[in-house]
Amino acid sequence: MDTDRDFDQFRRRDERKKYEAEVYFSVSKKAYTATIKNISRGGALVRTGGMPIITPGEQIIITIPFSNKAQNVKRKATVMWVDSTFMGVQFV
Repeated sequence: MDTDRDFDQFRRRDERKKYEAEVYFSVSKKAYTATIKNISRGGALVRTGGMPIITPGEQIIITIPFSNKAQNVKRKATVMWVDSTFMGVQFV
């Protein structure tokens, strides 16, 4: 899938900014590594590489590094959509 594609299937309140960083997320008490491709105050586009199997509506906890990588923040998020490579999440 082309990462420049417009993923605007859902209305967003906040503008997304390009942000390439390795993140960790957990779902069903299992941890995974992924890459954030863009982010806003309300959500993010996450490249999962096709695994794990996640369905829209699932709750995840995502750990996002600050740009200086000295600290990170954990956020709860709802999976809004998924495809074979990406998922869109909305922060709760």
